[in-house]
Amino acid sequence: MQTYSIPNWLKITMAIVGIPMVASFLAIVVAPAFTDTFNKVYFLVGPAALAMAGLCTFALLQLNEQLSIDDYSIKYNSRFINRELLLTDIAGYRYYKNCLMLEPLPERGKRIQITRHMSRFNRIEEWVLNRYPDLDKAEAQAIFDNRGAKDSRETVAKKARQAKLEIYSLNGLIMALIAVSLIFPTLKPAAYYVLMVCPLPAIFLLYRYGPLVKLGEKTESPMISMDLPLLLSGGSMIIQALYVNILRYDRIWPPAIAIATVLGALLIAVRWRFLKRGVHYVAMVTLLITFFGHGYATIVFLNQLTDKKAPVPYKARIQRMWASQGKTTTYHLELAPWGPQHDVDDVTTSEDFYDSVQVNDTIAISLHPGGLEIPYLDVGYYSK
Repeated sequence: MQTYSIPNWLKITMAIVGIPMVASFLAIVVAPAFTDTFNKVYFLVGPAALAMAGLCTFALLQLNEQLSIDDYSIKYNSRFINRELLLTDIAGYRYYKNCLMLEPLPERGKRIQITRHMSRFNRIEEWVLNRYPDLDKAEAQAIFDNRGAKDSRETVAKKARQAKLEIYSLNGLIMALIAVSLIFPTLKPAAYYVLMVCPLPAIFLLYRYGPLVKLGEKTESPMISMDLPLLLSGGSMIIQALYVNILRYDRIWPPAIAIATVLGALLIAVRWRFLKRGVHYVAMVTLLITFFGHGYATIVFLNQLTDKKAPVPYKARIQRMWASQGKTTTYHLELAPWGPQHDVDDVTTSEDFYDSVQVNDTIAISLHPGGLEIPYLDVGYYSK
């Protein structure tokens, strides 16, 4: 019997790096109890930080994993996962990032995932490659052979090229819309309207091309991926929506959740029969979270774009100022109670405006009623 495990030096390194990461993510989770830095983005940052803390903790506790191979079976044992496959029950292997996955025959057990960090991984890899087929290559070949189907090999190849062209075109359209919304203010409303519905053509292409397109899958097959269009449209809208100062968040959550539910249901319905094809569930969950953010941003922008009423002017005093650092810097102003806002309010603003004011300054507030009756506000200079 051959036994393999994670080298001790790597376990120590992972512990040194991982424990501070877990502490940092947990600090973000409990941050609202001590600071209001993440108040406006906590609905996204909080769950993400909690999930990352859980994943990092799980990874640290899994460092005791061990792989055993004998003449009859291969066994994987760790703190949380214990699996065994008979050598005759293994259908083949797939590569996914830093892992080699052994896939079982139907109803013969669960896949075994072997990380490249395992000691003597090259020996394990050589043993697997000499015994079993590459399922990604076999899958791609089966699709193009199209065995048992009406389409010829040439027709399938043509459909694959067409799928690639249409998905790349959708990617290009989304990137162009993002650029337009940032560079040309007068065209921003039109760009937003199109970005709002971009997940629908992406889901339609998934339905149209079926197995020729992959989505959040643990596979290195040559099929084109639909991950980018869904993540790109939602991610770009979320980032821009976070800079809108909403006064009544309670009116946003129900329609945002409804939009996320509809998009998620459509995605799962379209992709259901392919979920057994090595789906990467973390990627699927990421897409569903992105749909929630997309729903939030859609409601924020619809509320702005359909707002035809004149704003109501107010004034407020700055109590505190700070900047939060991340991939980008967000500038915050804490305002004393004003008008209909009876509590201390935190608003975000541009860097130029932030640099031009100071604590105890009075600023102007324009309170917009919102086309969907979700009040939001703009801040500006106050003139006596």
